Amino acid sequence: MRIIFIAELGHYKAWGPKNYRDLLDFLVKNSDHKISIYYSNAESPTLEADMLRNKPEMVIFFDTDTFGQYLEKFSFVFNWKIPTAIALLDMFYPSRIVNNVYIKKIDCLIHFGKSRAMMDYYGKVFPKKLITFFKSRFINSKRFRNYGFEKKYDIVFYGTRRNYYNFRNENLPTINEYIKRWENHYKKKMPEEINFYPLRERLENLLIKQKKYKILCLPEKNSYESNVKNEELSHLLNSSRMAVACSTIADICMHKYFEIAGSHCMILGDCPSDFQKIFKGKICEVNEFMSDKEILEKIDSFLNNKQMLEQMTEQIYNDLHKEHCYREAVKNLSKIVEEIKNYKRI
Repeated sequence: MRIIFIAELGHYKAWGPKNYRDLLDFLVKNSDHKISIYYSNAESPTLEADMLRNKPEMVIFFDTDTFGQYLEKFSFVFNWKIPTAIALLDMFYPSRIVNNVYIKKIDCLIHFGKSRAMMDYYGKVFPKKLITFFKSRFINSKRFRNYGFEKKYDIVFYGTRRNYYNFRNENLPTINEYIKRWENHYKKKMPEEINFYPLRERLENLLIKQKKYKILCLPEKNSYESNVKNEELSHLLNSSRMAVACSTIADICMHKYFEIAGSHCMILGDCPSDFQKIFKGKICEVNEFMSDKEILEKIDSFLNNKQMLEQMTEQIYNDLHKEHCYREAVKNLSKIVEEIKNYKRI
């Protein structure tokens, strides 16, 4: 099938971290489908004619959290009478998605990473659309791997730890469940502004006070701002026994899970509901509602048993590079294309 990818420039090409640029490049080169790729900064008076020369049979947009703001430039594709889809990384802002005039026109929403709760929610919001998902955010096994470095650190923190926003207004079921659990646990009303990454913040505040651990806290920066990325990030993770990841208040498997485990480093964090099969019982699992004592005892039980830590790290490393590598992404894309192709457009 002849497919056109239209990708948001930042996350999928221009930013320093190459996770998703690498992924799209790999899909273009290795898929059985004939794929042409355009980016959101494309400018040409003959843009539509240029794209039509590819004789497309399907269009898939790739976005992060701009939620189709660039789609107006490509609105002509909705006149082609071929299936359209959009793959999104951040679907936990429904208020920015459900009323977007161009997303309303798209036939299919694709979430990066399995999330049944997210699929159920958007299935109710858009009952006439196909709602599906890539099974993973996938890992580039050439960049993120076991480099065999000496373990210099016990625990590494990197990326965003604080993202406060009034998520209550999004009315997403998984976030509502988190708020209810938080309020039941702490016996008070949650503040209006909620941190999207509460476990990351909790662990950082707790562990930097502990003198017994060798901890490295990278400056708190978004992925597009970070100076440590790609192979350099994998080198750092490979030099640590553990690194922190969390499933967020939306219960999503973020890319950190794959970067950490894919670099032969143990994940310290909670277990996303839809990724129990690969992570449950194979990570140093802690959650926001554990006591300080419980968290520290759990960490110590891993760090003090180096043989167990090495075996578990190796197991999840092998599982991830087998089941969540780019080769699996190619298979997953073909499955999604078939779903879209066979879906009865209403």
